Amino acid sequence: MRFTTAFALVALAGSANAQAVEPELTPEQIAEADTMWYVDGVKGFYDGYYKSLYKRNMDADMKKCLNEQTIQNMVKFGTIMEHPLSIFSNLSEDFNLFAEGSEIMTDLAECNFMGSFIDVKEFCSENQDKCAFGSLTENLSKNMFVLIGKVTSLAEILKDFPSPNGDDFAEQMYQIGDNFGTLIRSIYDFKTAEEVSEPQQHHSYSHHSNY
Repeated sequence: MRFTTAFALVALAGSANAQAVEPELTPEQIAEADTMWYVDGVKGFYDGYYKSLYKRNMDADMKKCLNEQTIQNMVKFGTIMEHPLSIFSNLSEDFNLFAEGSEIMTDLAECNFMGSFIDVKEFCSENQDKCAFGSLTENLSKNMFVLIGKVTSLAEILKDFPSPNGDDFAEQMYQIGDNFGTLIRSIYDFKTAEEVSEPQQHHSYSHHSNY
């Protein structure tokens, strides 16, 4: 883990009264690393949630969500929020903030994080009996064994949560998202339109994660 290695090197150098070998990160580099860590977690969660709820991989366009350009723009806006007066230091560059802000909003809209909640709402509108309180409690009872297994595995994951390593944090969030997607699908007995119309084609779906 790169953070653990870096901390170990700094501690070793300090104990020997020597200069640290690792170069000091600039505030911008620290902000970018922090933002990337959070983005890894968000994308990991949604990937696990989406696959578990829909029983299919995310569309290719969804994988472009929160791309590198958006992350860079988010870092700029984060810096401005911490240091508001910096907006007056470079007026020519600050005019680009409007375009960069628009890019962030466009990218977040294309991520369509609310799409699954709309799908569940539409499913309930078309299948009101499945979403009645009695059906929800019945589904919860029927799937209790599966859900308990998910909670048990989640408790193991949360022992080292959150990991300072971006990849490990993304995997932890993936597992949390997987649990949440399973919960929603189980309680509502959720099915996609494709599953409802052509259920026989979904027996070939692989539940193995490619994350």
